[in-house]
Amino acid sequence: MDHFNIVFVDDEVELVHLYKLAFHSEITDGICTVNTFESAKDCLKYFQNSLPSNVILLTDVNMPEMNGFEFLQKAAQDCKGIIGTYVISGYGTHEYTDIATKLGVKKFFFKPVSIFEIKKELKNDFGVMLETQ
Repeated sequence: MDHFNIVFVDDEVELVHLYKLAFHSEITDGICTVNTFESAKDCLKYFQNSLPSNVILLTDVNMPEMNGFEFLQKAAQDCKGIIGTYVISGYGTHEYTDIATKLGVKKFFFKPVSIFEIKKELKNDFGVMLETQ
């Protein structure tokens, strides 16, 4: 795989903008595209309309309309191109981490999370050449 589609879903507007900015050099180098969504429903529409492949999906848990766990279940049905899922949340209860594990989430990141920690994990999991410093 030489091109990845990294998708961030978080209802915190500032965070989705920061996530995209943090991957600027990788986008410029053609390593990945980054799509950000402030709602799970908008992301599901994207999956249904675009049918992306090589998707690395990172989502928040506590969001209006649909929580991150419901979203991950629907995303798995709507997008067969998902190759890895991650959760980024400020709520790290044992129950949440158990649910995430049952859904096949590769890693549960706790907010505030360093973008370099995310990049390091993606590099380790997929061999993606990401700036990690």
